[in-house]
Order: sequence, then C-alpha cells, then structure tokens
Amino acid sequence: MRHYNDLVHKNSVALEVLYLRNGENVHAAIVNVIRGFLQNDSNSSPGVLCVFFDTGLILTLMMIRKILSALVFLLASTCAYTAPIGNTTFPWPVFDGSVPDTPVASAGHNTWYVDANAGNDNQAGTSFATAKKTIGAALSIPSLAAGDTILLGGGVYREYPAWGNAPGGKAGAPLTIGSYGRGTGRPVIDGGLKPATWTKYTGAGQSTVWQTSTAGFSQISGNAPVLGIYVNNGTAESALREVIHGQVSKYASDPLPPNQTQANITNNSNNWYFDAAGKTLYADFGGTLGAGDPNQADVSILWNSHRSGNSQLLIYLDSSHGYYNFVGLGIRASSWTGAYIESSGNTFDHCDIKFNGGASVVFSTPSAATQAASSNVVTQSRIWMNVLDNWPRFNNGNTGGGWPAGISWVAQSNALVQGNLIYQNGGEGIIFYGTTSKNFTSQNNVMQQNVIFDNFSVNVYLDNTTNATVQQNFVFDHPRDETQTFPRLLEASSGYATDFGRRLTPINLSLADEPGSSYDGKSHLANIAVLNNIFAGGSFGFVDYGDSGAQTSHGLKNVTIANNTWVVGANQPSGISPFGWKHTGTQSGGADPSSNSVFENNIIITADTSQDFAQMLTPPVSGVAVDYNVYGGPGMWMVGNNRRNFAGWQGAQSGWDVHSVNPADAGLADITEFSRTAADQLVYDWTKARPVTGSPTVGTGTGAPNAQTDFSGAVRGDGGKTIGALVSTGGGGGGGKAASSVALNVSPNPATSGQSVTMTATISSSGTTPTGTVTFVDGSTTLKTSTLSGGVASFSTSSLAVGTHNISASYSGSGTIAASTSTVTGLVVNASTTTKATSATALSVTPNPATSGQAVAMTATISSSGTTPTGIVTFTADGVALATASLASGAATYSTTTLGVGTHILTATYSGDAGNTGSTSPSTSVVINSSTTAPASINLNQFGLTGTWYQPTTSGQGLYLQVFPDNRGSGLGTLFAGWYTFDAGSAGGEEKQRWYTLQGNVDGTTTTAALGIYTAVGGNFDAPPKATGSRVGDAAIQFSDCTHATLAYSFTDGSGRTGSISLVRLDSNVTCVASGTTPPPPDYALSGSWYNPDTSGQGLFLVVNPTQRKLLAGWYTFAPNGAAIGGAASQRWYTLQLDDYTVGSNMFRNIPIYTATGGVFNSTQPKATGSGPIGTAGIMFQSCTSAVLTYAISGGSNAGKTGSIALTRLGGPAPGCAL
Repeated sequence: MRHYNDLVHKNSVALEVLYLRNGENVHAAIVNVIRGFLQNDSNSSPGVLCVFFDTGLILTLMMIRKILSALVFLLASTCAYTAPIGNTTFPWPVFDGSVPDTPVASAGHNTWYVDANAGNDNQAGTSFATAKKTIGAALSIPSLAAGDTILLGGGVYREYPAWGNAPGGKAGAPLTIGSYGRGTGRPVIDGGLKPATWTKYTGAGQSTVWQTSTAGFSQISGNAPVLGIYVNNGTAESALREVIHGQVSKYASDPLPPNQTQANITNNSNNWYFDAAGKTLYADFGGTLGAGDPNQADVSILWNSHRSGNSQLLIYLDSSHGYYNFVGLGIRASSWTGAYIESSGNTFDHCDIKFNGGASVVFSTPSAATQAASSNVVTQSRIWMNVLDNWPRFNNGNTGGGWPAGISWVAQSNALVQGNLIYQNGGEGIIFYGTTSKNFTSQNNVMQQNVIFDNFSVNVYLDNTTNATVQQNFVFDHPRDETQTFPRLLEASSGYATDFGRRLTPINLSLADEPGSSYDGKSHLANIAVLNNIFAGGSFGFVDYGDSGAQTSHGLKNVTIANNTWVVGANQPSGISPFGWKHTGTQSGGADPSSNSVFENNIIITADTSQDFAQMLTPPVSGVAVDYNVYGGPGMWMVGNNRRNFAGWQGAQSGWDVHSVNPADAGLADITEFSRTAADQLVYDWTKARPVTGSPTVGTGTGAPNAQTDFSGAVRGDGGKTIGALVSTGGGGGGGKAASSVALNVSPNPATSGQSVTMTATISSSGTTPTGTVTFVDGSTTLKTSTLSGGVASFSTSSLAVGTHNISASYSGSGTIAASTSTVTGLVVNASTTTKATSATALSVTPNPATSGQAVAMTATISSSGTTPTGIVTFTADGVALATASLASGAATYSTTTLGVGTHILTATYSGDAGNTGSTSPSTSVVINSSTTAPASINLNQFGLTGTWYQPTTSGQGLYLQVFPDNRGSGLGTLFAGWYTFDAGSAGGEEKQRWYTLQGNVDGTTTTAALGIYTAVGGNFDAPPKATGSRVGDAAIQFSDCTHATLAYSFTDGSGRTGSISLVRLDSNVTCVASGTTPPPPDYALSGSWYNPDTSGQGLFLVVNPTQRKLLAGWYTFAPNGAAIGGAASQRWYTLQLDDYTVGSNMFRNIPIYTATGGVFNSTQPKATGSGPIGTAGIMFQSCTSAVLTYAISGGSNAGKTGSIALTRLGGPAPGCAL
C-alpha cells in the first residue's frame, strides 16, 4: 500500500526549492535532497518542499511511485485560524479581513501616496499630507519606476486606472500598490456607479425601500441592465438580491417573470428591482442599514457592460507590465473583470475582490506568446460574489464579457493560489485552463490551503490542464434546492450535452478535457496530483471526463488522486444522480486513453441508497489503478447503466479496489463517521446552514459546531492504514481535543491616555474547565501573558499610547482543549484634556553589595518640570512588587532585610498624579552575599572573561560572552553576550528555539554588571531583511571568579519570567585573572562576536581556545522563511565545535554543525537533545576584523542550504590579535 498521506509530513521544517532539468536522474535528485530534508526532530514545525520541473520533463508513474514516500509537497502550519464561514477551524491561515500596513519602498526607491478622501492630483504625492487623489494620477508620475511603492489611503477609488501609463516592475524590484493602512482602512478600487440621490419609496406601504433614477447613467439600459447592488454600513456588507431570485430584470429575449416589480420588495428583505423602461432602480436597505440612509452609506451599483474591452477592467496588466504586488486592496464592481493579467511575477496578497461582473482575477497568457506567463500568486485573499454577468443567465459562456470563474488561470506556469476564501461566485470557484497556444503548455501550478465553497458551477475545475497540484483544500457546498433559483437554471447549459449540477448542486472537483477549446491537440490532464483535500456536501464530488469534439479527447495521464475525502450531501434535489466519483474515460473512440494514473487511499461517504459512490460509464477502463479506498454509507456503484453492490463493482473491472473496503466490513463504523478516535466524531450538519432570508449570502447560518479540519487522515479499521482527510468535532484537528473559543472584553472603551484599561478573556469549551494561559496582544506586540483562573484571565494597563489599538487574546490550549484566538477588538485611547509634565524616576540602593540579613535601602527620587510630584512609588525586585511608599518632597524610601543571597534586579515605578506623568526608573542590580562568605573580587573589565558559559543541569542552553575592555575609557568596558535557550512554554522542535542578546557596562571596581535583554525576530537565514532588536527585559550577571557566575533575569515582554541561573565556564580559562588584566594570545584574541552587516541581527559568537585547542561557536540566525513566519518562532540557533585544531592557524575546515531541540527555558526537564552533526562549516580569518564562514547544512529547517558569509568583527580588533 502506498501511503500518500506521507506527503503531509508533519515533522519537517524547511522550505526547499529543487529545479530539475530534462534528462537528469529525477529520482536520485529528489531523494538526495529529501534525505537531508527529513532529518528533523519529531516535534519540528512544518515547512514546504517545492519541486519545479523544466519544460518538457514528464514524470512517469513509476518515478512518482518511487519518490512519493519521501516527497513532501506541503505541510500545514501549527497555527489555527477560524474562517468567517461558521465555526470551522483550519490548520493554516486564510483571508482574515485584515488590512496590512504596506511598508514604504526599500532604499533607493520612491514611495508615492494617494488619498481618495483628502488628496489632490495637483500635489506631488511624496507624502500622505501631499497625496494625490486618484490612482491614475499616481500611475502617470513621470519618475515612477520599478521598485517604487504606491500607498493608497483607505476609501473608495471610483475609477478605471490607466495602468499602461505606468512602468512595469522587475524581478527583485516589483512595483507595489499597497494599502497605506495605519488606521485609514482598506482602499477599494470601485468600477460601479454611485447614484447622486436616493429617495424613499413607500408606494406599497414599505418604510425601508428607496429609489433612484438611472437616467443619468448612459451605461445602464434595458439591454445593459443592473446586475446588483453592494452596500456597506461601515461594519457589515451585503449584496442585495433581486426580487426574481437572483435573475437580472431583462436581457436578450427573455421576459420578466410575472408580477415581479417594486411592489414585491418587502421591508428588511435586502431585495432590489430595476425598471428598465422607467429608468428607476428600487432597493430595500433595511436588512443592512435598518432605517439608515443609503446616501450616507457606501453603495455601489454593478452594471453589465456587454463589453470585454480593457476600459472595463479595474486592473489590466499587459505582457510588458509584470512584477506588480497588490497588497491589502479591495477590488469590486468592475463591469467586466476585476483584474486581467497577461504578465508574470504578480501577487495579490490580503486583497478583497468581490462583486465584479466577470472574474475576480484572470491570469491569461496571450495566444500569440511563445511561453506561458509565470509566477503569479494569489494568497490570503477573498474572492466573493464575482461572475455576476454569468450568474443570472448561466449559459457557461462569456455573456457580457464575463469569464466563468472566481479566479481563472489560463496557460500559466509556476502559479500559486494559497490561503484564499473563494465562495459564492457565479461560475467556477477556480479554474486552471491549460493552454492558449500551440507552442507551450502550463506547468508547475499549485492550488493549496484554500477554502472554496458554494460557487454556482464547479468549485475546483482543471480544464485541459497539465502539471498541476491541488492539495490540502477544503471544498464544500451548503444544501440548495429549486426554491433558491430561477427555473431557467434547471435547463442544460449552452454548449454542454450534460449539465451535471443543473447549477443547483455543482461539482466540487472536475478534471475535464474539452478538446474543442484546446489548441494543440496534444495530451492534457497529465501530471496532476490531487492530494489530501476535503470535498463535502453537494451532489457531485469528483468527475473526470473528456468531452467530445473535433479534436482527440484525452484521458488521465500520470494523474494521482490520493488521500482525499468526499462526502455526498443529503436532501438532494429531484431528477439528478449524485455520485462521489464519476469516471468516463475517453469519449472519442478511445484514441488517447488514460495511463499511469491512480485513485487510491480516498474516502467516499454517501447519504442514502439513491447515491453512487462511483460511476464508471464506459467499462472496461484501462490506465487507472483504483485501490485501498474506503466507502461509507448506504450508496451503490454505477457500471455502465447498471447499479451494483460492492462485489459487482469490483468484478466489473479487473484489478479494481481489490484492497478497498465498504461499510459491510468489520471495524469501519468509525470510518463512516469520520472518526480518528471514539471520542472524536465528525458531524457534517450542513442541513442547518441555510441562506439568510432574502440574501444570496449562503453559509451565515449555523454550521457544523466547532468543526476542526484535519489533513493527517483517518485510520482504517482493518489494519490501521491512514486514509483520507477529515473534519471532526472533537477539536484539535482530530487529535481528541475539545474546541475552544475566546471572548474578549476591553473596558473602558474608549479610554483616556493614562487611564487604566482592563482586558478580560473568557475561555469557553465543551470539555473541562479551561486551564493554561492567555496572551494579550496589541497588533503584533505582546502586552502580557496571564494564567487562567476558572476559565478567565485579565490584564490591566495604563500605558497605552493615544490612538487606535487592535487588541486580541490568544488561549494557549491545554492537554485536552485546543488553542484558540479571539476576534480583534478596536480600542480607542483619546488624548487627555489635561497636559501633564513628564516625570523621571531615579533609584539608588545602599549598601551594594550587602550581606544576607542586612537592611537594604531603596530610595526613589522623582523629578519633574511641573509641580512637585506627589503620589506613590512601587518598589520591585526581579519583577515582583515588594512594597509601595508615598512620596514626600519628591522622594520615597523603602528598606528590606529579606532579599536572598544572589543578584537581584530592582526598579521603582512612580504612579503619576494630576500634574505629572508616571515613570519607571532604570533597573539597578544589587548583590546579596552570604554572611559566611567573603565578597568576591574580580576585575570585570578584562577580555579574559570571554568564553562559553552554561548551567550543567540545563545543558543544551547557555551563553557565549565577550568583554570589550576599556572601550568606554580607561577602566570602563562593555559586556556583550548571546544567550541560546528555548521557549518558556512546552518543548518542541526548532520552532521552539529562542535566543537573546545581553549588553551592559562593566568596570574594574564591581563584580556585577547590569544588562539589558534584547531579542530580534523576523529575519531570514543568511538573507535580508536586517532584523531589528528590541529590549524585552533586564538582567544582572555577577562573577564570583573566572569560571563561575550567576545571571539574574527579569523579562518585561509579558511572559512574567524572573529568576537566576548559576553559570559555569565551559571552555578552560585562558587569561582571566582576579585583578588586573593579562593580554590574550593571538588565537584567543579572535574570539568574540562576528556578523554580516548586510544581514545584521544575526551572526556568530566564536571562542578560539588555544589552551584546549578547541574552536567553539554559537550561530544565532533564523529559519529560511523567518520573515514570513515572524515572531520568536522565526529564530534558529546552531553550535559549532572543532576539537584539536592547529594552534596559530587562521583557517578551520570541516567544523561540525549541531542543533538541539526539546528543551524548555531554564528548566532541567525535559533536557534538550541533539542528534549528530547536521552539517559542516569552515572559517577563514582574513584579518583581525574580517573572516569568511562557509557552510553546508544537511538537516533541520535550513537543510540543503550552502553558501558563504562575509563576517565583520563587532567592536573592532581585540587586544593581542596579530593577524
């Protein structure tokens, strides 16, 4: 049995790109790179392996079978996201409605600004204050160039911009059109019409119906009618529904149904009616606006242009205008298509593309081109209510110039559509169409991790397609019946002999070859993989067929359909024959039959005996291996025109489904319920998901409760084989955890600057009372992590800045309850009407050091430019409040004898008063010595402390430390350290590695140094961008001698971590002395911090120890896609160790590279573990300040990475260096 589920390998982390040229040993090349790719700890986080093939390379089925067990196409990320389609949770991010703040252009390029609300096209557009008003004006700026960025402020841009006036972007220097964001909202490019005035209509007794004249719009007529009305009241949006069940009022030769006029519109129905003769449009806004006035709302009228010209495209990029990035935009109400792209290298990211007459986006290589357009991407965008040109008539053609799909990909290569919501479009949800030229075919296109549902034709359509991958998508349909559509839609579609769905219950997945519309007459439906998808609801799961036509029809070639789940919906309309899979073979005499294809490890579920698991219309069929599938439910099998039981199905085709099972087999009760465990059952309760009354927005009703998608598959009852992909209600992606939800309350809201704001998170779950932690976040900034008590956690702060804050709360989950995140709450903090003077707090501590039991006095002195400060001061030690004291003449004092032996970090926080702001002192460290031990005496201002330090009980984490003596003047130095450790939560793989830098001043008179703790996140391994550090805590390190020290720490990042670590020096002492200094030998002087200025924020900490003849290093870096991962999970660290090097050498070869996983921050259990070397490195010192690091990594998240890094020494040459 082939385990196609292994393609979703949960233990890998890397992003690998493998390009295979024709004639290479494909199997050997893939296996070699995967051998290193799969060498990861079992708890590692997911990643992606991308394999690209040169034009003309075709993998045979034998080659596919050889590599399937190792080839990792896709891995789900560890985060969970609840999409706005009910209570369904997905294991990967999809469109969430956020509007990202697009960054300004990189150095050397310009940023231009446009503001639909306050801009002026006569302005320069070089700042938001001097913004232009229209996009067209910005595109015509003479100095606009590749690499520039145009930032659009929030608002509606009613224009069809002339994109031909702008230059094209370039690879590495795209032209970015992005949302300015920063609280201004989403910029929307709108091609619709906005009436000047709406007036009330009460002719039939209505109170929320309005009317407007269309006489002023030459675009609207009886033959070019209104298609729809969009309305947004600022918090909710709706697409109003015409009174005749979604049909346009008049078109071609079709008359109106009887008695459908404005009189049929009822209050709160969200219906509309267009009187073409009277040129009047009637609409009820009560369902969205209530009694509100549409003149004050965002309203747009979509009209049918009956044209396909470029002037009817909101975005049109010809083949010379490539490499455009569109970020955070709204694209709506185009009379033809939202965007039509003929070029390469374009990206739509976090865009909201809706309510267009044609497709949302068409990517189409011109027929005259000699090669396919490539590398176009749509990611984390919403594709909703498009193809309205086709929805009313649905002849499956280009009526009025509309293209019949939400997104169309025509003759493309290396295309990616990922993380999108694609639903309720008037044609296909998404279509990959093969070719428009005799000279090339499409290649290497990937559709993954999308949520696609309720589209009016096929949800996912591969037409004349080659070299495509469809994986880990969730595709479904809510129930529909004849009451929801106009009878015309029950007729067969024009151009099709068979109308499978009657446009009520569309096919979820279609692989079709329509030779009448292909150009080259060559083999299509080749080299396609459909893996680990869920297809639920509707009448038809999957169909493959070759249409009849003038050219040869083609079967399936090298096609793999594996580890998918199909569920045929219940309560089907009459007159249809539902099926899970329909296989037709070829229909033109079998001239080009199927070959080397498989349909295996799939699950098909039927709801009643009238439904078929599979239909084979032209037996016998060769070239497709069918086996290892599970069939659940009471359905049958269709062979030719005869319905059969399972045995009859197996006997109809030699060798089919020999190892497959049907519901009569023992041990499959759980399979038919989609169970992984007895406590983790699936419920597909789509029968409760009905359309909202009077609205075409399907799916906003009650859906399956707390449904969790799980693409790791279910377990067969006849031997534990993993099959299919599933949805469960047990929570945690099928792992037996109960689902949870987070309700967040923020009060007061709005608040005044300096006012205390309380955030309360309440966790609900069907399981036990939730335990664990809640992290409160402002945008991307962590505010505080609090522990749950009785399922509730709270946090108060008075330090939020004036402005709007996006507050959310994330629940960590527990052993039995899945993690979850609240919706975002907007908190407005207004400026105080009273201007306060700024205060500053200074803290002094005496004596320091002190002896255990001795009174230590802390004195806080508050200074201010205003009135004398009054109020209270809170004294803290190691992040824990000790006491509060009232101010007297601007000062407060507190004494304690309870501080334990060791180093403590002290702070004083002033509360503020009516005339002065609050403030906190810089941290001050105090050393408490044992009463029986003489105080330590060691000079900290010496290079000899440079080395590796660790705590033996938590081996696998520690510090690389360097002292820069006298760099601030005689006797005054700086200590800099790299701290490698792990996340403070649960153990895990490389995604749980953490590293920090420590920095502070030292001198020759004290044995303790106060340090700041810093972190850097969001970089990429050995690649830009530069990672900027931020301070996340305070620390103090006390040395008792040259080989022992204590590190005290107190984090201010919301984690609440405080404590101390006893450190022992790992490498032997070379030159450290108790007093004075000893010059380091030349080798040892090479020790210290080295980095590449082009990727600062990551680097190496080297220790070259000639006494032991060892080279030790800590490499602080990031995951290969760390910038995309973001946050602390982007960090990676490695250790290097070379034993027995030749003293005096400046070149070190074959240095083993190690990594460790499985540890927890400053915890003895579980201990971090490491395998053997995961790569090798070389270091050549060119001088005392420059070196080159070469590396080849074969394991972990950076597996396959090779290269070299030019290093610069931090802080200049060390004393004693002689290179």
